Amino acid sequence: MEARDSAAVVPLKSRNDKRSSSSLTRSEKLPFAVGALIAGRFRLCSLLAVGGTSCLYRAWDQYAASAGLNDPSVVIKVPRRVVEADCGTDLIFREVAVSRRIRHSGVISIFDLHQHHGRFFLTQELIRGESLRERLDRAGGRGLPYSACMAIGRQLAAAIGSLHAAGLVHSDIKPGNVLLGRDGRLCLIDLATARSTASADDIAAPPFHGFSPAYASPQTLGDEPARPADDVYSLACLLYEQLAGYHPFAGIDARRARAEGHTARRPPAVGHCQWRVLRRALAFKAERRPASVERFWRTFVGARYLAPLIVLTLVLATAALFGLATANQAGPPGLAASTHLAINSSFPEGR
Repeated sequence: MEARDSAAVVPLKSRNDKRSSSSLTRSEKLPFAVGALIAGRFRLCSLLAVGGTSCLYRAWDQYAASAGLNDPSVVIKVPRRVVEADCGTDLIFREVAVSRRIRHSGVISIFDLHQHHGRFFLTQELIRGESLRERLDRAGGRGLPYSACMAIGRQLAAAIGSLHAAGLVHSDIKPGNVLLGRDGRLCLIDLATARSTASADDIAAPPFHGFSPAYASPQTLGDEPARPADDVYSLACLLYEQLAGYHPFAGIDARRARAEGHTARRPPAVGHCQWRVLRRALAFKAERRPASVERFWRTFVGARYLAPLIVLTLVLATAALFGLATANQAGPPGLAASTHLAINSSFPEGR
């Protein structure tokens, strides 16, 4: 995962709605030094990212290299030292537990859990590319081409749907948590934020939930029970930002946007039918959003062709009615001639 952006997680039980810091403080040291060999196996090659709760390194797996694998590179994810030790370890455990319930090409693959000098860390696959955040920043506020938005949205909707099928809600879908591989593959990361839709599930236990305020639904912000509609809202925010080049509510969180009466405007790239679908997915009330991410995406894609289909149907119907009216006005073929002959025969010449 060669990307600067990483997850910024805010505990749901915390009253702090601001994003966590994504850089090291002056007094904070890296969990492991670049170049170190950890667990007698992984050589840390470079620091990839510093997130709100963890640091990510690119590492060389010496065991994999000895086995002759083509690419022994992996990503090492380890809790930051500023995070409470127990909480950081639980986050790592949680992410491994979630990953073992998901098997989808659009969701990051986590290989295993390891320990070095009492500090736990996990290994996951390396995605060579950039984050969606970086792609949007390179676009300079102009948004992405419509075809690119649809390609990204299709893969992202499928990845999110795989979590929902497993009874999980990601809860922290944002541009920094979406990786775009150079091979065209999309990958959703940071599974430690996932919440369960079943209250009896161990993964549902607080306080290890997380979110990024600008992309979280009002229900997630309010620590309400998780439901797929929460991720539908986040996906709609990302899709809007790709199409328009900016956040639908100027980057403020949903509760504040609702309180201040903010409304999103239709991006020029989408027609009125598609905008109706996207606007529903951005609704502050969960009941107004599509019930599933699959339904939202299917309806959004289909709405692009709805307006032209309606116009074509109206044109064909109008043409048919016009043709029928013309035919009725002219009468059946030969009617005028036969009528003329009948009239003439009724009045013989000379009378």
